[in-house]
Amino acid sequence: MVSSMIGYTRQERDRNRNVRDRLAEQRYIPDLTNPLTPNKNLYSSYLLQFDKDYATGAIDDNVNNLIQGYLAINATPFKKLNYIGRIGFDYNEGIRDVFWPRTLLENNNFVSNYFGYNQRLVVTNSIGYDFDLGEKGNLNIRGGQNFVSDVYKYAYAYANNTPNDFIKINVVNGNANDADYLTPRGFLVNYFPGKMDSRLLSFFGNAVYTHDEVLKLSAVVSREGSSNMQADNRWFTNYSAGIEYDFKRMIEGNTTLSSFSTNLSYAHMGKLLSDDRFNSGPSYRVDLGFTDEPTLGSYSGIGGLTRPYSSGWVGYGIPWAYTNQVNLGVRVGLLEDRLRFGIDGYRKADKDMLLPVPVAAEWGYTGAYKNGLEVNNTGVDFSLAAQILPVSRRKLSWLFTANFNYNKNKLVALPDGLTNVQIGNTNLEVGKPIDAFWVLKTMVFTIAMAK
Repeated sequence: MVSSMIGYTRQERDRNRNVRDRLAEQRYIPDLTNPLTPNKNLYSSYLLQFDKDYATGAIDDNVNNLIQGYLAINATPFKKLNYIGRIGFDYNEGIRDVFWPRTLLENNNFVSNYFGYNQRLVVTNSIGYDFDLGEKGNLNIRGGQNFVSDVYKYAYAYANNTPNDFIKINVVNGNANDADYLTPRGFLVNYFPGKMDSRLLSFFGNAVYTHDEVLKLSAVVSREGSSNMQADNRWFTNYSAGIEYDFKRMIEGNTTLSSFSTNLSYAHMGKLLSDDRFNSGPSYRVDLGFTDEPTLGSYSGIGGLTRPYSSGWVGYGIPWAYTNQVNLGVRVGLLEDRLRFGIDGYRKADKDMLLPVPVAAEWGYTGAYKNGLEVNNTGVDFSLAAQILPVSRRKLSWLFTANFNYNKNKLVALPDGLTNVQIGNTNLEVGKPIDAFWVLKTMVFTIAMAK
């Protein structure tokens, strides 16, 4: 069987005309001693400035384009052999063009443009085989690979005081053979680019054994490599296993207890870094701007790079963070499953996580990223579902659901064997919850004066 899909969506939106939002983007604080009076004619004149058809009217276009699709193949060349292949893509872009004339801001106009996109390519292939083990046993084995490629990119530029309200775009040379092909003609442009890409490749194998529709054993092993990790720690091995048992054979004929099952599972899973800035160790970055923009590429028109003082030092030898988790669950159904209960207990240990540890002020860095943060979470989830009015008996049905959760976390370890770290307004202390509220303690001293 071969299946495919392709879809396209375009969205055009009108933005609000809020003065606060506009001034925030223009990075300008005007004279507010004489605000716009609540007069119908004056307000109509204000709204006229946003009319595109007006000679010097404002422009505020917002467009989103989304295209996605896939091609999938599912083949069974032999009775017990199955192949599944799929290639899919997803592309989403956002475009915004802005021009606000001089009449909106004390004779200072403003122009800006934003273009950003994110795209994903997914390629998966797997092959599986079913083994019959006796009359009641079945074993399914499957192996394959997954590949995911992600790209995130944006470019934002803005300018103030363009030559006049009739020039609403930035005109450049445009000839890539010239050294100044991006030099604006007529006004100064502030340009903020950014790009991040990542690749994830994994090979996996899993096995599922079922017996008499009451016992199910499953196991998964995968080997994953990520471009966001450093060269000496690109790969990580994940594994998990679980067991489920349905007691339906034992409760046959019971008019009250209609279903009863339990499950137990364990997993050792790696945690991906979402930012590619950690994959190369110590590096320079664009951090010379006077506007606190981390992607501003120059200072007073002069390009330059610095150490990542404001974002933190990144060293070598950063391994994968990982999670070890154990789950135990029970499911119970009463009165033909009209009343269902579920309770799950878990213990989760997150280890080797990154933390920006404070360093000496004379280093110049806001902190240094180090592994070694470990947090334990223990909790219980309880769910309840009650079919108060069944659908089969009345046109009106009523299903009541509720869930209760309890979780307790504890900080087990900090990098470098530290027992306490303060980062901004956050205080982390080993043995305490990571989300604890710390307050000042007031000490009162009483001094008695005797004559």
